[in-house]
This record gives sequence, C-alpha cells and structure tokens, in this order.
Amino acid sequence: MSAKAGSPQSRSGSKALPLLPNTDKYETIITRFAPNPDFVLHLGSIRAIILSHDYARMYKGRFLLRFDDTDPRLKKSALEYYDLIREDVRWLECQWDAEYIASDRIPVYYEYAEKVLKSGDAYICTCTPDNFRLYVNAGRACPDRSKTPEQNLIDWAKMLNGGFGEGEAVLRVKTDLSHPNPAVRDWPALRIIDPVNYPHPMVGSKYRVWPRERST
Repeated sequence: MSAKAGSPQSRSGSKALPLLPNTDKYETIITRFAPNPDFVLHLGSIRAIILSHDYARMYKGRFLLRFDDTDPRLKKSALEYYDLIREDVRWLECQWDAEYIASDRIPVYYEYAEKVLKSGDAYICTCTPDNFRLYVNAGRACPDRSKTPEQNLIDWAKMLNGGFGEGEAVLRVKTDLSHPNPAVRDWPALRIIDPVNYPHPMVGSKYRVWPRERST
C-alpha cells in the first residue's frame, strides 16, 4: 500500500454514511472486524474495516479487532499474520478500541457450553454427519436430542478428556427443527480437533474442543 487512507469524511466523499436503524435502542454502538489470521488481508477486507470503524466513530461507539482463530485444522493461523493484520488496520487509520483473540477465550466458551448443557438448551450429538443430515433435512430430532443434562455433561467431559475422537461428537445448540433453513436447525457450536496433529500457533495442543461455524 502506497498512500495513507483519508479521514472518514474523505473516504466517503461528499456523502455521509447512511444512518443505521434502531441505534436508539442501544446505549453503545459496537462494531468489529474479525479476520482469520491465516493470511494477509486482501482488498475485499478494506471495505469491512473502514465501514466498521467509521460507523463506530459516527455513533461515538467502539470498534473492536477480533482475531477469529478457532479452526487449527482447516484455517491454520500463523503468528506472523496477527501482526501483519494489525499493521494494515493501523495503516488504514482505523485504530481499534479493544482487541480480542478468540483462542485466548476458550475457557469462556467452555463455561457457556456447560451452562447451555445444564439448562437443556444444547446436547452432545454422536450422529455421523450423514445421519444427522437425514434427520435435520426431514425436520426430525436426532436420538441424542432427548438426552438428559446429566448425560450430556458426561459426554461433554468425554469430548474434553479424549473419550471421543475427532469427528465422533459435537455440541449442538437446540433450535427450531422446522426452521426453513436446515443449516440453522440444531447447529453445531463446538467440535473436536486433534490437538496433536493440528496444534494451534497461540495455544499449542492445550485444547481439543473448538468453536465452529454454523453448518451441518
């Protein structure tokens, strides 16, 4: 990049940013840019960075930088990219108000996982992906959905301590099984990734259960 980014006003030319709806319902407007540090940023990232930053400034809110580094198997993060991303966001003159690294917050995810298991709002699913897809596409509950919280907590411990291997169990959040989008039905929130074969650049092999995107 060869020239510095302009101010929010010059970036958007003579037009002001359009107002966001329902901002009066919130005490603070918080925006975020959440890259996966598996490569340097590309031109498509610039729009997201600038809009998120400028809207936060427009509403006197907060702009967060969140490194979404929770997939050490498919989207392998590398230490060098954390700093390169920070450098590019600064170059765009979009200084963030706080920074979060998702891999630092795994204990927080575990805490909330136990809460939703205890409340009965989630369960540990041991279906194969193909079998679960048959259930969910038909709008039917898989057999594991009816397990008690106590049973689910036992299986959760097995996910954490190695009783289940990669691909053998996931934590699913209970949703509407009649939702028009099958990908939203009982979506998987956490899954096992082999910590020996896929160590993480920040935390090594410390964790074997990781958050995942909503997909079947």
